[in-house]
Amino acid sequence: MLSIKEKEVLKEKVYNLLWEVGMKVENEEIVARLLKNGCKEGPSGRIRIPKEKIEEMVKYQKKTQKQDDEDQRLHYRCGVDWAHSIIWKRQKDIMRKRLETEFMMSAFDCGPTKYYDYGEKKIKPVDTEIFIEMMKFAQSTPEIGYISTWYRHQGVHEKIERIDSLILGLKYTDKLDGIESIYPEQIKYLKEIGEIMGDSPENTPYLAGSQCITSPLILDRRSAAEMVERAKRGIKRYHIASMVTIGINTPVTLAGAIVMGAAEILGGMVAAHSQDRDADLSGRMIASVVDMKNGNVTYTGPEPAMVNIGVKELFDEFFGGHLWVEVFLSPYAKRPGLQAVYENFYGA
Repeated sequence: MLSIKEKEVLKEKVYNLLWEVGMKVENEEIVARLLKNGCKEGPSGRIRIPKEKIEEMVKYQKKTQKQDDEDQRLHYRCGVDWAHSIIWKRQKDIMRKRLETEFMMSAFDCGPTKYYDYGEKKIKPVDTEIFIEMMKFAQSTPEIGYISTWYRHQGVHEKIERIDSLILGLKYTDKLDGIESIYPEQIKYLKEIGEIMGDSPENTPYLAGSQCITSPLILDRRSAAEMVERAKRGIKRYHIASMVTIGINTPVTLAGAIVMGAAEILGGMVAAHSQDRDADLSGRMIASVVDMKNGNVTYTGPEPAMVNIGVKELFDEFFGGHLWVEVFLSPYAKRPGLQAVYENFYGA
């Protein structure tokens, strides 16, 4: 999409943004490590990341860029979440062989937390009954290779909901992925669940999720604490995500949004690299835009696609790859209709 000249210009803008503005890091331990490793604290308290520190991390990433490019081929068939689940469960060779002759797809994304009830003609939250029904549906349908661990808002305390839903789901299907540790204290138990299910201690396939940067350029308390807890527990895997909304928490221009997204992911990667020098680092770009006709935030449309592609091209060209693009999450229309049809069609 971008010419080499355009990519060169945007690359320098990314470097300038991380140095001149910097990243707000809401964790004293990570701040101390970044400062010790050569970053500087700006007048506003943001951490300025010099170009040489980024290039140091990029040099590390390039060692495994070709392997990551190969892994991402699964993404084209499976989507990001299922592809990661296959990799973390060490099933790449098995699944590649199966996909040569079998049609399989993922069912739904990591939500939905709500669904549209056609009988009552209203949106309702996912409860335990619907959760179990969907797990059974996935297990009994050969074409479904994977289903996410849906969030439930009823009948379970929020601090244990993720783990409770994982355990409940595993009772009904073996097609379940890992979960995001909404509370960092959950990581210890997710590691133990993996061991109970027969995986090696360093694998931890049931810990998914990411350290999502809050725009503009904020590594917030929860994501930072989760990053520290992973290092403490020996989980050598970090997935840094940016979910910018174009023109809301980014500049309104396409170029500005690309620079913002790339800078957020790079800054998060440098922070993770400061915690663990030989960990698996990856990023994900998930841009959205506000539909001005109805006020919905949507992840499908030309603008988010172009921002995602632009950031992907910068990483593949200059920043060591390892950037996964979420092509399509799910429709965000508030009720079934032409808006949902459009989002499904354009997302595909």
